[in-house]
Amino acid sequence: MSKKYPNFLGFYLQMYLSLIIFVATKKEEGMDPYRLYIKQTPFDGVSYDYSAPVVDTYTQWGIVCAESPYKRYGEPQNIASRVWFDDDGSDVYIPEYVTSKSYDAEFTFLCVGTESDVKGNVLAFHKYLLGKTGADGGASKGARLLLYDDFNGIGWKDVYLKSFSSEALVMDNGDDEVKLKFKMTFSVNDPVTPITRTVSHGHVTLIVGE
Repeated sequence: MSKKYPNFLGFYLQMYLSLIIFVATKKEEGMDPYRLYIKQTPFDGVSYDYSAPVVDTYTQWGIVCAESPYKRYGEPQNIASRVWFDDDGSDVYIPEYVTSKSYDAEFTFLCVGTESDVKGNVLAFHKYLLGKTGADGGASKGARLLLYDDFNGIGWKDVYLKSFSSEALVMDNGDDEVKLKFKMTFSVNDPVTPITRTVSHGHVTLIVGE
């Protein structure tokens, strides 16, 4: 079976050009590329520690958030019910209010730079999400995360990294830049608490609602 190199190279060229156009357009509009804001938020069983700084993928690691889910709430939890074969319908317990299931949220990221920079930045990002390091490589506050999606204006609480997959590094023949597109899936375990973002004098704060 022959390898379809033209299609492969064309795909990555299109991906790269889309990223360059995307970033350039945002800068022309006086806006930054979309990013994911993240905070490590340990929980001791009683209260949360929100003292860790907020980081964003673009400023911290040069990583653009290319695709993100517009999903605010999870599916309703299963309702307890029984079926009696000598009766119509179901015997259902319907609570005062229906709670929501946890769910997975998949994000697509793009990183462009020298090969060493891309590898180093993606590795540092990955280690941060796993709770192995903190912001700027400092002390970690753990793997329990607070996320805020800059594009959709949606945040999530009690999140952890569930999976990571990446496509091959692609290098341009004319320069030293490489491009890496990768996906990360996060498990969202508080699907209802609203998260908002405020900016004051360049300082970003993530606010946890009720």
